[in-house]
Amino acid sequence: SVIGANNAIFGDDAKVDGVGSFTGLNGNLNVGKDLILGNGGSGSLSVGQLARITATENIILGNNDGSTGRLFVNDLGTVVEALDNFFVGLNGTALVQVLSGGRIYAEMTTIGDLAPSDGTVTVSGNGTQWIQTNTMTVGDAGRAFLQVVNQARMETTNTSIGFAAT
Repeated sequence: SVIGANNAIFGDDAKVDGVGSFTGLNGNLNVGKDLILGNGGSGSLSVGQLARITATENIILGNNDGSTGRLFVNDLGTVVEALDNFFVGLNGTALVQVLSGGRIYAEMTTIGDLAPSDGTVTVSGNGTQWIQTNTMTVGDAGRAFLQVVNQARMETTNTSIGFAAT
């Protein structure tokens, strides 16, 4: 297990590719603030086989214009959790795939937040879930694609599609 008091950033600078993998019961990451995949560069994280990732605040993929964030969550019992917001493409490009029983939990989720962001989410497979306790926004001012297929579930209390789109 890895425990941090501040932000965890994969792909901080424009010329940096940050890659991480967490697997197994002891493959855990607890972040004291934000987990950022692709701050200025490219960040990628794979989580599987019962691993658990928790960010006390936000999970942000594609934080800045020109950045890229990718998150792959696989296997029953694998959990990624943002205790606050989950941004799939805040200003940059982002891809999230949740497959084969993986689960994501967040208070709020935004796919394609600010222009020119571009966010893509696929949730697929029996037992696979993405659950937020508040609003899911698909395409705020950015571009967004959401696909929930093959007996997967998406749960939310509110949904906005194309919220600030012109």
